[in-house]
Amino acid sequence: KRVYNPPFPHEKAVAIISEGRGSHFDMQLVILYSKADTSNRRRIAAGFPELAAAYNDWFESKGVFTLEERA
Repeated sequence: KRVYNPPFPHEKAVAIISEGRGSHFDMQLVILYSKADTSNRRRIAAGFPELAAAYNDWFESKGVFTLEERA
């Protein structure tokens, strides 16, 4: 969930990332992700909260958001 919008369905998020490859998103990562099958995509996405928690201090230092704001 994002503070300024309701959450997107997973499939819509994947489409947005695919459309933005090379401009907003790292092309190589998008290509690797797109080659993963659906079960692996869901497994990768399940790790995002842990990744966000690991970088929470960085997000806060940049004024992006805190994990509490995202909840």
